[in-house]
Amino acid sequence: MNSAKYSNLSLVELYELYANFDLEKYPDEAKLIYDQMLLTEKANKHFTESNNLALRSQRFAAAMIDILVTLVPINLIIFFTFHINDIIKTQLEYGFYFAFGMLLLIQMIFFMMNGWLLYKYGQTIGKAILKIKIIDQNKKLPDLMTSYVIRYLFLSIMPLIPLFGILIMMIDFMLIFQKDRKCIHDHLAGTSVIKVS
Repeated sequence: MNSAKYSNLSLVELYELYANFDLEKYPDEAKLIYDQMLLTEKANKHFTESNNLALRSQRFAAAMIDILVTLVPINLIIFFTFHINDIIKTQLEYGFYFAFGMLLLIQMIFFMMNGWLLYKYGQTIGKAILKIKIIDQNKKLPDLMTSYVIRYLFLSIMPLIPLFGILIMMIDFMLIFQKDRKCIHDHLAGTSVIKVS
């Protein structure tokens, strides 16, 4: 028996699986999971120390560029479609529904501008400019479900959750200062951001 059957799981998934596993009832299977954890940790350590990870400043700058290039068309749409007083009135009247509608609009524009880049190159406009890209644990480009839905869409919903959502966003940002430079969305998706060689 070997641990290869668990090789497709991320380190976070392996930790969760091992933590919830019945070690006494299935000790052999538990050892397989543990062995794969060690292998994955070793691979991650080698990858982290390869100095190929994107710099924190690159990731931050790329995120700022993505925000700017997404907000420009949104502001143009709002400016030419609605009167500012109508927007304020709608926001006050509908609250959550207005915020949810804006989220959908932002994500629609973000995906239109970055969907193909994410699928083809593991990049957004900002990441392409800063010459960095997203890869999975096998050092390959992640699928669109991973690179967009888990990394971007899921976290973008957080601000809709009062107090808790903002806290999650702050923690997500702060985690970039870890040694492996992985934010919450990196751990969830099993991805890393590296420099384009």
